[in-house]
Amino acid sequence: MHSTIENCDLESIHALGLIQAHGALVAFDRAGLTVARSVNATSLLGHVPDLGMKMSDAHFDQTAREAIARRLAQPELLEEGVPCFGAHHRRFELAMHWSDGLLIAEWEAKPLSAPPTTHYANLVQQSIQQLQRSAASSLAQLLQVATDAIRMLTGFDRVMAYQFLPDGSGSVNAESKRAQLASYLYLRYPAGDIPAQARRFYVLNPIRHIANVGEAPVPIEPVTVPANGKPLDLTHSILRSVSPIHIEYLKNMGVAASMSVSIVVDGKLWGLIACHHMEPRSVPHAVRVSCTVLTQVLSITVERNELSQRSIAERRIDDLRGQVANALASSEDATAALLAANDAMRGLIGCDALSVLMGQRVGSFPANLDRAAAIKVADYMSDHHQDLLVTDSISRDVPELDGLLTEINHASGILAIQLSGTPAITIIWWRAELVETVHWAGQPDKLTASGTHGEYLRPRKSFEVWKETVRGSSRAWDATDRFASRELKAILQEVALDHIRVAERERAALLAIMGHDLRDPLQAIDMVVTLMGRGLVSNADGVKRIEYSSQRMQSLIAYILDVSRLRTGVGLAMDVRSVTLAPLLYATFERAQQAHPGVEMTVEIGDLADCPVDGDRLVQALSNLLSNARHHGDMRFPIHVSASRSGTQCRIAITNRIPAGASFTPGPMTSPFNVTSSRNPRNKTGLGLGLYIANAITLGLGGALEVDRISDDARFTIVLNDNASSTGTDR
Repeated sequence: MHSTIENCDLESIHALGLIQAHGALVAFDRAGLTVARSVNATSLLGHVPDLGMKMSDAHFDQTAREAIARRLAQPELLEEGVPCFGAHHRRFELAMHWSDGLLIAEWEAKPLSAPPTTHYANLVQQSIQQLQRSAASSLAQLLQVATDAIRMLTGFDRVMAYQFLPDGSGSVNAESKRAQLASYLYLRYPAGDIPAQARRFYVLNPIRHIANVGEAPVPIEPVTVPANGKPLDLTHSILRSVSPIHIEYLKNMGVAASMSVSIVVDGKLWGLIACHHMEPRSVPHAVRVSCTVLTQVLSITVERNELSQRSIAERRIDDLRGQVANALASSEDATAALLAANDAMRGLIGCDALSVLMGQRVGSFPANLDRAAAIKVADYMSDHHQDLLVTDSISRDVPELDGLLTEINHASGILAIQLSGTPAITIIWWRAELVETVHWAGQPDKLTASGTHGEYLRPRKSFEVWKETVRGSSRAWDATDRFASRELKAILQEVALDHIRVAERERAALLAIMGHDLRDPLQAIDMVVTLMGRGLVSNADGVKRIEYSSQRMQSLIAYILDVSRLRTGVGLAMDVRSVTLAPLLYATFERAQQAHPGVEMTVEIGDLADCPVDGDRLVQALSNLLSNARHHGDMRFPIHVSASRSGTQCRIAITNRIPAGASFTPGPMTSPFNVTSSRNPRNKTGLGLGLYIANAITLGLGGALEVDRISDDARFTIVLNDNASSTGTDR
């Protein structure tokens, strides 16, 4: 059966009802009854229980029977690679796992020439040590060490380290191969080569082995399990057969056996170690386990390196953030301050050009950047109520803005933030089109053919280098760029709040002026009218005096109205959705520890389940509270973080020791300004708004921020309710 174009990404590759021919499968229910088996089970294993029957001494060999009995009695028991025998004294390795309440037992033929397990244990230990020694090296060197080690362990003709790119395609970044084979190093493979559902299974099941591409798969009987009416779920099966499209793909490459091992970073499929052999090759269970362990060490090392690079970047961002904050805090004109801080803002986020807008007032770097293009982006964000716009391909993602011509030629990438208000503040980082020549492993377009079921997909037949010139995209914005934009947006929010305070003070002053100064022209008009009535002032002179006083009143009133129009109300837009809190909190506190390695932090997070929140806003609030603890707490003692759930309520508490001699009195956080904050020598760049913003965010999420003093400690607790209905905006 062919995979049609429509259902290729929906193909149930975990439930094809087929296994590879070099092994056999038998499935048992919890009572020990046989519910399914591969049609080759009898020929490979000898006597096998009939469907609906229990295993007896006449079935399998004694070692296999005892292992199955143990696993049925103790479902949590882990037992893999059990050596046993089948028909004609053929050697097998037995592996078992539970799936949908069924025990799946798989016998995999073991090569006669397989060395003892200790041999592979020694090899993998040496390889892990080499990986650890290379941990500080470049990513390319690290991947090369891994590919060399796995080729040594497995004996495959070619082993490649394949890294996924943001667009879903992949690049071969390291390779170890037999000398006679053509190199695939640095070639790109389209995203469609590994469909979405296959990627999900690579995360669930970290290793995939195809011993003989040319062998016909073996059916499982019955087709569906009577208990649930579904085919066996073979997600974690070691013998699971392969999609026909993938088999054809491998054959077109000239590959007769393959193995793939997942590189998983931060819970996501980062890449693969892909192994190819030009002849059928069965890899023993011990070797596969060794490769899995080695790749897990590789995954940890890659993740640690990425965290280290992210931490360095975040420390750099923190320094630049301080420069921008100082520039804004020391200037009464926010636009002028932002323009003066353009070098720091361009350092925050790498770009080819920068635009700063305060309403229709535009500052650009370079200076002759197209002003109309910047205004068009700002208007688009306002019209669509977007406070963040990120794309590396305007023509693909935001066609309404396509064709913006700037001094940097055709702008293909935009990262922009906007704070609504009167006027709105918009900052735009531009990236120019990056014309790139991509070397694909064969033409990447999907090929189709026609059949009785309509058009169906065919994998490409040629893998010779195919060059393509890619246009319309810029260098991609990464997670660090997005983090930097959020940090700058937080600064702008603080400054906007500061301007509100100034505006409120000026408004109060103007009201006092109005009460005083309007009284004078009114009294003057009243006096002139009285004098005119008594004939003491001529009509012409009186009219002039009245006009003068009226103009003065109109001027005062117009001034007051103008100030009222300019008053800025800051609202925090909320994108509330159901979020699994624990991973979000772990990631937030881990980044905080990476960014501030000298600060000790203890973390206790319970089972929080899901809660309706804006993840980015919650992270911002927590970061502000952690920053408050670092700046105002006694750092000789650790910051303690705890999170727990009780019913529909989640509580996230951050506790720090109060420095000796410092005053701390819990109270309402209705004022955004704290004079003592700016006087804190450890918080020179802070504007004293952290707690105010954290409180505003919490209120916007329908929760509350509680502040307590417990003996010598200060505790700030964010209380969230999963049945709260947020308005989406906090005023």
